[in-house]
Amino acid sequence: MAHILCDKLLASINEPVDLVIAYSCFSSDAISAYCFGETFGFMERDGWFSDFHSAELQILRPSNSLVDYLPKDLSLMIRTLNIEFPNKIKKTTQEIDDGVFRDRPTIFSSLLSDPKRKKEVDLVDEAGIILGAGTETTSWVLVVTTYHLLSKPEILARLHEELSQAVEDPRHLPSWSVLEGLPYFQAVVREGLRLSYGVGQRSARVPIHEDLVYRGNWKGEPVEYVIPRGYGIGMSNRITHHIESIFPDSHSFIPERWLDDKNRKQLDRGFVVFSKGARACLGMK
Repeated sequence: MAHILCDKLLASINEPVDLVIAYSCFSSDAISAYCFGETFGFMERDGWFSDFHSAELQILRPSNSLVDYLPKDLSLMIRTLNIEFPNKIKKTTQEIDDGVFRDRPTIFSSLLSDPKRKKEVDLVDEAGIILGAGTETTSWVLVVTTYHLLSKPEILARLHEELSQAVEDPRHLPSWSVLEGLPYFQAVVREGLRLSYGVGQRSARVPIHEDLVYRGNWKGEPVEYVIPRGYGIGMSNRITHHIESIFPDSHSFIPERWLDDKNRKQLDRGFVVFSKGARACLGMK
């Protein structure tokens, strides 16, 4: 699928391309393939258009009776949730019942193979959550990283040199385990993730077993507060990723910061794009 994206971008080299939409088409098809074993076909269309991009940016879930009166992008999203997702889930269920298994397991084939099968209505909601979580976040990371690479030729040149040594044939990309062993490539990926933030809203937690003690500084003076157990607290990825004591010159795209073994532990501690602990993003798996 990455080859399809690259070929399509190269075919559009003489005209401007909205990478937000282009990468959204790519990520939507990729997530659909992981979920159901088949894509939505956005990458196969002429031009760049994703049914979900505009709709996902709006927080609105109207009743079915309003679908025909909504903007086209929103009505497409709702019809997908109410018609296409249920049909894909029913198709996956039928394949399992008929003993048909794909070469690569999918998310929903695994869920539906469980004897304690979830209700289809619940799985439709799961599909909507996975699509929403995996499409815009992924495409935005690609957009941010692409912008910084094109804005900083010296970083792009160093990355290209490292990848050229690892990729013998551009038509046959190496496995992810090989790419994980490329230090500068991994540094570029992590810096792109850091500056794209993941989920922008605060991640809420409620400590139930102990009081929390906050120690910090306010207007140059040390402060300490006790937060009683049972009270909700939250933190923002964006604020955390711009703590200058952890990420100096934090608004700049500097992959080299991830190559410093002495400070790597501190960087990893402040890197919360996927959240941490039991509520960490399942996509990491």
